Amino acid sequence: MKKWFRLLLVLAALSACTPERYSPFPDSGRFAGRREGLEGLGYEKIMIIYTEGYNNLTVDIEENLRQLDEGYIPGMNDKQALLVYAHNALGRVDYSSEVEPVVYRIYSHYDKIIRDTIRRYPSDELSVKPERVKDVLSFIKQEFPSQSYGLVFNSHASGWIPKGYDSSSDDVNPWSISPSWIGSEFEGSYTNDHNLDVDEFAQAIPMHLDYIVFDCCLMGGVETNYSLREKTNYIVAAPTEVLSEGFDYYKMTEKLLKPHESVDLKGVCVDFFEKFANGSYATVALYDCSKMDELAKACKKVFSNHPDNTVLNVNPRDVQDYNYSFSYHYDFRDILAKMGASTEELAEIDAILEELVIYKNATPYFINTAINPLTYSGMSMYLPTSSRDVLNSLYKETPWNKATGLLK
Repeated sequence: MKKWFRLLLVLAALSACTPERYSPFPDSGRFAGRREGLEGLGYEKIMIIYTEGYNNLTVDIEENLRQLDEGYIPGMNDKQALLVYAHNALGRVDYSSEVEPVVYRIYSHYDKIIRDTIRRYPSDELSVKPERVKDVLSFIKQEFPSQSYGLVFNSHASGWIPKGYDSSSDDVNPWSISPSWIGSEFEGSYTNDHNLDVDEFAQAIPMHLDYIVFDCCLMGGVETNYSLREKTNYIVAAPTEVLSEGFDYYKMTEKLLKPHESVDLKGVCVDFFEKFANGSYATVALYDCSKMDELAKACKKVFSNHPDNTVLNVNPRDVQDYNYSFSYHYDFRDILAKMGASTEELAEIDAILEELVIYKNATPYFINTAINPLTYSGMSMYLPTSSRDVLNSLYKETPWNKATGLLK
């Protein structure tokens, strides 16, 4: 789930220190997306932050959005635009009060930061559904025509795990909270949440994105990267969970939105890692999605040479894992090595990974999970086990498994 909830060690303190909420976003009386005197020219860059905070991350997400004000903010008539979709609960434990989701634009005007609400959605409709994602992004695409779009997604997540799966289905380490897939909207209680599948999310994206930054847990997986390979050029994500404070929003817009400068995704990774490097926990990687088909072809050969009963016999304790709350995510390359891939097979995989994983880093531990830098490939994969018949059957239907044949 995004952003492991600050180790659950400071819940009481955080509840007592909830920052003052933003006042309601005003409507400008006109549509700020149309740059006066520059109609029809289009924008150079659009940065979209899609937040689903109607859950226990609401305070953290609001703080992330507040931090933007202290970084680079484009002007109203600039050729760059910063847009936010926000749906936050009224409080960390209030999952019943209705709140209107809104799209707003953040821009600077003289010495002020303006948050200009440009679209509202009914409070009684779910945000975490493919129709809403498509509607929001289509609206932005239509009203903010641009040469470049990038997306930052901020919420809970659990990677490729399909919505509706509960570990109790396999009678294995059942949790009171099921995995969170992509996005999590609580209804009345944290035990009643709504989510998106990775593939639903991918199909809902109506334009090609230059990048997706996942400020959520467990999205740095080969399955996720493969499902999104035709929707974006690059993905920034963590193979582990992400602490609730999330990425560095003070510096993010400077890296992704400044005029006349290339998008600096590696810089986003470095800023995030350095935020937690001293005395805390983090993993992060930057992936080139154009290499995913090549990786799938190479893996298909490896998996055909090592039938699925081979991977089912791999002992999870022998593999680098990225698990804290759950037990589904293991190191991609280490799985291949432990299932018996030959030196030649691994050499081919490594050559592809060298180009696919542009940047990776990890602290020595993620909470109580040791991360060996020698086996940390920067990308996770599901490790099937014979005790998870239900999850294994669901995995067989994923695009990655269909392309590679890990499970027959």
